[in-house]
Order: sequence, then structure tokens, then C-alpha cells
Amino acid sequence: MFLATLFVTAALGGGLLIGFAGKSGDQTGSPTFQFARAAVYTMMNIYVIKIAAVFMISTSTVALYTAIAPRWIAFLGYALAVLLLAGSYSIDWSFAVFPLWVFLLSLSILADNFRTGTPPAAEQGG
Repeated sequence: MFLATLFVTAALGGGLLIGFAGKSGDQTGSPTFQFARAAVYTMMNIYVIKIAAVFMISTSTVALYTAIAPRWIAFLGYALAVLLLAGSYSIDWSFAVFPLWVFLLSLSILADNFRTGTPPAAEQGG
């Protein structure tokens, strides 16, 4: 759902850029431009960011129950998800929270995999 919504937002933004690229003069005051800009902002700020927060909450819950990551990463995920849900309008840098948390979680899983010495599936014969 997150990826599909992100693609729709990118398509709206790309259409906005292409639609006004060939126009001469300042078109930022036109109603069509204002509508498209508001649609892109709304899709990104309401839908994409909120879906990312829901993903963080569900993944943090799975991480707590299955111990695929340290507990502090799961609790950090809960805290950052609340930040995204409540503060995405007023905190400009909150858009960077989701990819940074996913990167941290991925590094934790990768480090755990190297620590246990689990060989890849191809080497196991499967």
C-alpha cells in the first residue's frame, strides 16, 4: 500500500512538472497548478506518511514478538511512528524518519545474520 501510494504521488508530481514545463511566464498562481500542488502535498503528507507510520507500528510489534531485532529498535519504531502520526505537519525533517528507521532495522538484521554465521540458502542445498 505504501509503495502504490508513493507511486501515485510521484505520478501526480511528474504530471505537474510536465504540464507546466512548457508554459511561458509564472504559472504558479493558476488554479490548475494550485490544485495539483495541493493534491501532491495531501497525498504525500496524509497518506504516504501515515501508511509509513502504520508499517512501523506493525513491524515493531512483529520485532517484539519474534525477536528479529533488539527491543530498543522496536520501541524506537513505536516512538518514531507516533512522531510521524502527530508531527508530520509541523516537523519538516519527519519525512526522513521512516527510511532511517528501516535502514537501522535492516542493519540490525544483517549484523545478526553475520554474527550467527548462517550460510545463504544456495549453499545449504535449497
